Amino acid sequence: MNNGVNSKEFNIKMNVREKYINLAYKKSILFILNNRYELLKQVLKIEKDQSSEDDIDVIQAQIAINKLEGEISVARKDVKEALLKFNEVLNIADKERFDIIDNNLFDNKLILDVTVPDCKLEIPSVDDIIKAGIQNMYDVMEAKKKIETAKYLLSQAKRQRIPDIELQSGWAFENKHSSDDGTFKNGAYLGVNF
Repeated sequence: MNNGVNSKEFNIKMNVREKYINLAYKKSILFILNNRYELLKQVLKIEKDQSSEDDIDVIQAQIAINKLEGEISVARKDVKEALLKFNEVLNIADKERFDIIDNNLFDNKLILDVTVPDCKLEIPSVDDIIKAGIQNMYDVMEAKKKIETAKYLLSQAKRQRIPDIELQSGWAFENKHSSDDGTFKNGAYLGVNF
């Protein structure tokens, strides 16, 4: 029982860790895209100052900004989805929402700070693992079923070697109205079938 509790606790810690890192990663992507957006806006401003509105560099910068706005919108959606999954794994009330402090996974040693929780499970011996593996191997179970089927078919074949013998006997009579010669007839009969 204690081993199962430790396993559940370890799985919960690992799920929280996974969702935390996923949320930090999604926020990092949004952070990078926002920085890229600000840089492109500066490039567009410089291009507009140096040339006319119809210049190809201005048009390309505007297209890049429009494309980046779409990517930022998708990244915001991904952050919201990761935040919902993070709160879902925390299993808290709907009114409360938790967020992480870090907005950029690459600024600090966030991944090193989020350590893997200790696993307090008892690890079985190699012999126990091998025994369990052999018992639960699909090939071994299939071979056992084939052996059982072969034993059954062999016992059926042995039974079919011995012939079925059927013996019949009885007493019968025939009254005078149903006999051909009009007399009362009685007698015994015996039959053997192979």
